[in-house]
Amino acid sequence: MARPVGADRERTRQKILDAACDHLVDVGIIDFSTRKVAKHAGVSVSVVFHYFPTRRDLVNACIDTVYHHLESNGVTFRDSFHAASDPKELIRNTVRDGLRFAQTNRKFLRALIILAMTDGITHREKSTQTFLTAVASHVAKTVDIAPHEARLRVQSLIYLVARYAANATPQLESLTETPDTDAQQIRVETHLTDLAVSLLTA
Repeated sequence: MARPVGADRERTRQKILDAACDHLVDVGIIDFSTRKVAKHAGVSVSVVFHYFPTRRDLVNACIDTVYHHLESNGVTFRDSFHAASDPKELIRNTVRDGLRFAQTNRKFLRALIILAMTDGITHREKSTQTFLTAVASHVAKTVDIAPHEARLRVQSLIYLVARYAANATPQLESLTETPDTDAQQIRVETHLTDLAVSLLTA
C-alpha cells in the first residue's frame, strides 16, 4: 500500500519514528513490534514499511535518534566545559547541567540504557567514547591527574548522574527524605556536584 496522496512525508515519518522510540523504551529490542508501532502512530503496517523497509531499519533509526539527541547536547556541554576557568565551578556546572538534561530527556536516557545491553549500538558508541575521552582529557589537564584515572572518574560520574536522573519521584522522596520536589532536586544536585568536585579534584 503506497502512502496517502498529499501526505506530508516528513511528518508521517517522524510520527512513526516517535512512536517507535516510545515503544522501544517500553519493551526493549527483543519485544519490539512493528505492528504495535503502526498502531501507536495511527498508520497501517504497510505505511511503516514504506518509510522503514525492515524492522531492523526502524530500530536503527531509533538508535540514530537517541545518539543524535545526545551528541547535539554533548557539544554544548563540551563547549561550556572548555570555556570555564575555575575547575571546581566548571565541574559543578557540568554535572548540574548534565543531571538536568538527563532528567528532561528520561525517554532518551532509558532508551540508551536499553540499547547498551544489545550489540545494536556498536557503530555509534565511538562518538560517545570520543566525547568521554575529550572531557576526561580536559579534566586530567585541569586537575593534574592521569588521563586513564580521569576517564574512570568521569565515567563513574556519568553512571551516577544517569541513575539519579532515572529515579521517579517516590524514589527521590525516599532518598532525600523530603516530599518537596524542589528540595529533592536541590539535595540531589548538591550531593552530585559535591561528590564530583571531591572525586575529580582529589
